[in-house]
Amino acid sequence: MLNCLKSDFYRVFKSKSFYICLGVTAGASLLFILILGIAEASLNGKFMFGFGMASNVVAITTAIFVSIFVTSDYSSGMMKNYVSGSISRTKIYFSKYIVCLTIPIIFLLASTLLSGLAGTAAFGYGVAFSGAEFAEIIIKILLGILLLSAFVSLFFFFAVWVRSPGGVIAINISMLMVVDLILLILAFSIPSLRNIPDYWLTQNISDVAFSFLNNPFASGDGITVIFGSGVNLIKDIWLRVFLVGVIYTVIATVPAYALFITKDVR
Repeated sequence: MLNCLKSDFYRVFKSKSFYICLGVTAGASLLFILILGIAEASLNGKFMFGFGMASNVVAITTAIFVSIFVTSDYSSGMMKNYVSGSISRTKIYFSKYIVCLTIPIIFLLASTLLSGLAGTAAFGYGVAFSGAEFAEIIIKILLGILLLSAFVSLFFFFAVWVRSPGGVIAINISMLMVVDLILLILAFSIPSLRNIPDYWLTQNISDVAFSFLNNPFASGDGITVIFGSGVNLIKDIWLRVFLVGVIYTVIATVPAYALFITKDVR
């Protein structure tokens, strides 16, 4: 297992796709911060920190990375060599799954920290930084990692199932766009389903990112409506966010493992 992990991480850090995805994540996050700062003078580093976490850029680059990393072994024929050797499929599966969980955390931290630091340097943090603010940042990052891990599990499932690089990338990116759109249409069209986006990963990531202990947009202006509800992260939503992350992770991981173990490799 350890040798599998070393080999997989070596491949990742030698590949161009990792650095391209990381560069796109960091560059796009900084670009969005610049655009937002120009468009809305009242924004600050605290808000930018949340935007860096909630940006779809991290999810998109994660979808691309996981799709390429998992399917490349199938398309090159290396997976057939792996499973026909002495290493068990379980060890191969968890090695690749652990890598796919680890690398997107780097993307998330790059986007979140760069956005927050750049926003703070340019516009100020917005409130006096305190121990409570630091604790809130840690909680946000941990919950953000959990939700991103759930996305990774879904991307990994489709990669193991479909195995074609182009097809998997198309499916994973389409899922990010289409599910959000469908849930928004349902929420606006059917009053009884108004809260249905709360049970999808994207909405929970947004809630985590823009739920502040000292919300600079708690007055109910347009920024609050668009980017966050102003709820208290610790008191109001942490349990729902935690459960959504865990449930999606389990729902995707179990069938992905079953497929990897039982499906023939050609």
